[in-house]
Amino acid sequence: MIPAPFSIFDLLLQMVTCLMDSTGQELAPTSVRNSSARLSALLGIVSFLGGVIFTSIPAIILGHMALQQIRSSKGLQHGEDLAIVGLVLGYVATAGFVLVVGGFLIRYWEFVVYFWKLTLG
Repeated sequence: MIPAPFSIFDLLLQMVTCLMDSTGQELAPTSVRNSSARLSALLGIVSFLGGVIFTSIPAIILGHMALQQIRSSKGLQHGEDLAIVGLVLGYVATAGFVLVVGGFLIRYWEFVVYFWKLTLG
């Protein structure tokens, strides 16, 4: 016996029945990963690969936003680990950038003053 071809409605009916439990009530998703946390971690990683200050500050901002959103979602969102990774990498990259620029300014202070006077009078 050859089975009848499936229609799109049969496929949709199967998908809906998979999302329902035995009592016929829809199953709600337990939690989703916060997208700001994902982006914070990604920007934190990119800041170490060369983005430095252009990606580390957005990683810090998005990490704090993600933690606040996750805490206020009452269990509907997760991803604290990614938000914390983005925060730590963002803060470390920013601190490293500040130390490098500060060290450069201290080491070549005479050149900086000379260039300043040369350009701005």
